[in-house]
Formats: sequence, structure tokens, C-alpha cells
Amino acid sequence: KITPLLFQSNDLFIRSSIIGYNITQHIQFLMSLSGERPEGDSFALGYLNTALAVAAGAAFAPKEVPNHFWTLSIICSVLPDADIMGFSFGIPYHHFFGHRGFFHSPFSALLLSLFVVGVFFRGTEIFSRQWFFYLIFFFLLSASHGILDAFTNGGLGIALLTPVSYTHLTLPTNREV
Repeated sequence: KITPLLFQSNDLFIRSSIIGYNITQHIQFLMSLSGERPEGDSFALGYLNTALAVAAGAAFAPKEVPNHFWTLSIICSVLPDADIMGFSFGIPYHHFFGHRGFFHSPFSALLLSLFVVGVFFRGTEIFSRQWFFYLIFFFLLSASHGILDAFTNGGLGIALLTPVSYTHLTLPTNREV
């Protein structure tokens, strides 16, 4: 459990790592409820996505960003795996909304980033430089999840081209021929 004392720390990395660790643990718990067992390399990507969000924010974010920027960065980087809950509702893996389907596509990442910027950064002038930064930043974090998953050898591939094509794609690395 996270104690309020940990959130009083000014150390960005520690705070972000705690949030990312907890989100990843919740996804693992949801996967266990659905009967899905995370595979070693694919589950480790939850940690990689979290680290990517923190590193990208530290490297590219302006000096002054609201505190919720960091939490939203981590959430956007791991949220595509929330589709694992579909197993609990009887949604099969190969379904449009199944695991590694629509929610792992760049189109879904665009919708998510528009939602995040529209809801959590309402005070930012639309189409301003700062608005585009947030939009592109959250889009890239969300889209990177599906691309990173395509490098693993777990599952049926990723529906990266949804909604244009629902073909599940994989990258040739880590695949046995």
C-alpha cells in the first residue's frame, strides 16, 4: 500500500515508480482473476512502459508541468493492458475489444490522448504549442505500448492497424521460426 508520506517526497523518480509499480501490480491481479497468466517478457513490459513514461517526461516535458502530468503519463503508458479485463466478461482474445486488440492500436492512443488533454488540461489553449505537446506526448506514450508488445513472443500479435485492418501483427524478433 502507498502511504501519504511517500507522496510527500519531492523525488520525481520515486513517486512515479511507486505509481507505476502499483498500476502494474493491479494489472497483474486483474489478469489472475481472468485466468490469464502473464508471460515473463510481456509482463515485464509493464515496468518498461512505466520507466519509459518517466524517462520521456523527464527528457521532454517543460520544466513547469502540473503534478497530474506524471500520473497521467504512467497511466497512458500502461492503460492499453486494461483490456485484459475483457476475459472476465467473456470477451475472447481474438475479439475486436479483446486483449491486444483495439486498445493497443495507435487510433485508440489518439482517442485516449484527446480525452486526457481535453479533460485534464482544460486550461490549456486549444491548438497552442503546449496543447500539441500534451497531445503528442500522451499519444506517443499510449501508442508505444502496442509497439513494445509487438516485440514479445506472447499472444496472437497486436492489432496495430485498427480500425483500418484488424490483422494482428507481430515483429519478427523473439519469434521461433
